Amino acid sequence: MKIQPISTWQNGQQKQANNFVLSIVNDNLINACTFSYQLQDVIETIIPATETEPEQVIVNTDTLVTGNLSIGGQEYLDWDASPSANQWAYDWAAAQLNLVLIPETV
Repeated sequence: MKIQPISTWQNGQQKQANNFVLSIVNDNLINACTFSYQLQDVIETIIPATETEPEQVIVNTDTLVTGNLSIGGQEYLDWDASPSANQWAYDWAAAQLNLVLIPETV
């Protein structure tokens, strides 16, 4: 999911993370879950179409930060009851990390 870019350090260099990936590591399906997250620098390069080749999009991803977040108690129940559980989880995790999500346009 795209995020408002944030600065981070990697190997002694300042870099910009612009993408947020969230996945479940462990969910006991009762009252607790651990998520893994990544903050990435994603760069898309568009190669224009030619007479013989269609347009190509090349995506390069550099993972800058990784970590885990745990959820439990009432927050777990709220997530479980949400009709849009994936978006709820992204919103919750972004709030924990002070990230601003950028809605995807179709």
